[in-house]
Amino acid sequence: MISFLTKDPYISLTCHFVDAWSLKTFCLSTMYAPDSHTALKITQFAREGLSEYGLTLDQIASFTTDSAADMVAACGELKVTCVSCFRHILHNTTTTTMDADQEVVELLKACRKIVSVFRSSIASRC
Repeated sequence: MISFLTKDPYISLTCHFVDAWSLKTFCLSTMYAPDSHTALKITQFAREGLSEYGLTLDQIASFTTDSAADMVAACGELKVTCVSCFRHILHNTTTTTMDADQEVVELLKACRKIVSVFRSSIASRC
């Protein structure tokens, strides 16, 4: 059975650039990361991923991350500008705001129960 509902920890290094007014995106490396995501491990992963493609840190404009302390520390170690991902900022802001309203919290609990019923029925058929 293939599980597409997994929460296994992975880290990816992607490259985004504009070429002839067209946005290009490539996944340079993805690594299964079950251990603690320390700044040192992230730094090593980034260096190895870049070197695999002959890229150097002076060719990198910035890293976009989820703003986790280990990611920010890794960017500092690499001496690369760290840009916070807008999607993560929006998610964190929305979650914090919704958690402050007890009615919303109760509604979300009910919705999660409904989703879990559908997920278990889908997973049992795969």
